[in-house]
Amino acid sequence: PNGDGDNNYSLPLGRGGEGQNNYLESYITNYKYYDILLSKLNQAIEPLLKSLQPLLEIVEIEEEKSSSDNLQIDNAQAAKIMIDLYRYLNSNDSRSLTAFESLKEIMGKSTFKTQILEMEKHIDNFNFVPALSILNKIAEDMNISLK
Repeated sequence: PNGDGDNNYSLPLGRGGEGQNNYLESYITNYKYYDILLSKLNQAIEPLLKSLQPLLEIVEIEEEKSSSDNLQIDNAQAAKIMIDLYRYLNSNDSRSLTAFESLKEIMGKSTFKTQILEMEKHIDNFNFVPALSILNKIAEDMNISLK
């Protein structure tokens, strides 16, 4: 309180140096004043947060767009991995797992998401023939020759 009997709680700020900073710190850490300051801060911030809501919604929409199912694929990188994966799957090589993880990393959120997830199930169960069939279809859709 400011000492004149009303409930107008104002923080005694002035020009100050080290002594003023210590006074301010002790004023804020006093539990009685801390609750009042927190309440005033919440009252001041609430309108600000409400005014920022439309901006936050725009940011969320942009983030959703950037993580959507239509991420761009580096075709050269995908082709190299797909060729390696094709070779590993054909020879029942355990490196298929590692190659597939690399492929999934670059294509898992692309338009091929469904096929990648289906291929993952087959590879996890070491069913390389169906996985190879899916890989061939993806390569065909991307105009990539695996041979």
